[in-house]
Amino acid sequence: MAFVNEGDIVALLHNEERLGRLFPAAHPLFHEDFETVVRGWPDGERTYAGLLAQRNFWADWLAPWAEYRQEVWKWIDLGDRVLLLFHDYGRRKDSPHEIRGETAGIWTVREGRLARMEFFLTPAEAFKAAGLEDAEFR
Repeated sequence: MAFVNEGDIVALLHNEERLGRLFPAAHPLFHEDFETVVRGWPDGERTYAGLLAQRNFWADWLAPWAEYRQEVWKWIDLGDRVLLLFHDYGRRKDSPHEIRGETAGIWTVREGRLARMEFFLTPAEAFKAAGLEDAEFR
């Protein structure tokens, strides 16, 4: 079963009213020392500390996109972590064509709340980070 983000994340990022409701509502779900880590960017790994830094993460991630959405198509239970496989769909600002790709994440739960989100540009990188590089993920 896939979880589909039907909405355009770029539009959400620019909707101050919705973001103003989203962050306070989401706060109880996140650990107090929550962080987001992005691996594989050309200029190196980036870490965003705190829930409010999620907005900075998404602004950086979405910078080249006019439209962008994700679908979680598979998840693998790793105990206190879960490996998520995403189908990504987007249209860059300089193109009328939709681009499709696959990315992945490893999310860590501590004390019942989300403590860390790691994003990888390819599923293979996430599988390697999880110690599953020989696993079949299709």
